[in-house]
Order: sequence, then C-alpha cells, then structure tokens
Amino acid sequence: MLLTADELAGMRTTSESAMPATCAVTRRGGDHTLDTDTGMLEGPTETAVWSGACRVRSLNTQGQDGQVGALHETFGRYVVTLPYDADGIEVDDFLEVSAGTDDELVGRPLRVVDVGWSEWRIDRRLVVEDLQQPRVVA
Repeated sequence: MLLTADELAGMRTTSESAMPATCAVTRRGGDHTLDTDTGMLEGPTETAVWSGACRVRSLNTQGQDGQVGALHETFGRYVVTLPYDADGIEVDDFLEVSAGTDDELVGRPLRVVDVGWSEWRIDRRLVVEDLQQPRVVA
C-alpha cells in the first residue's frame, strides 16, 4: 500500500507534534592541541550537525555493559525521535537535550550508537548511550 503525499505529510506533522524537547547534534573532530600560552589542552573541535525538535524515551532493554579504563560501567540507552528531515547524523556524533519536559535529560551527554532509516521517512530515530556516570543518592 502506498501513501499519498497528503497522508505522508500528515503523519510527519503528527510525529513532530509529539516532540516536546529540543536537541542539538554535534560532531567532534581533530585531536587535542596544546595552547603554548596557557599550557592547557584545547579541543577537539565540535561542529554543529543538526538541531531542532526531538523526543527521548528509554529503550526497553537493560543497559549495555562496557569497559571504561579499568572500570566496568553500564550505559543507559535511549531512542531519540527527530523530524524526518534530520539528515547528516552519524554514529559517534553527540546529542544534547537543551530544553524539554524532563529536567534530568537537559545537558546530559548522549552518544549516537545507531541511526535508523525507513522507506517512508515519517521521522528519524536514533539510539543513543548516556555517557554520564549514574547519580549516587546519599
């Protein structure tokens, strides 16, 4: 069954209307460089890739285990839905929620681990990993 242009536009509008947050995607490139005046390391550079409306929801699986140096960590995974025309995003880009309905998500560093594709392009779906250490409650 094929969709008409009006049906597809309606589905895209409905999907985007359910995106309560604003996200920005950046790409890091290059190496750290030494600022000889300050003695501080600079970089790597960040390039803006995309920004706009988004929706973040937890992926209904357990966190993924990983090794960070000598530490064993569990990374939370989330699905981020973006408008259909959010192009140019790649695995290892970084996504940050700048505003939304969940204050705990705002500013968290999320790394893109998968970019979803679909024939109808109603929306763009990303799988991201939460790189922030779990919060400890005293």
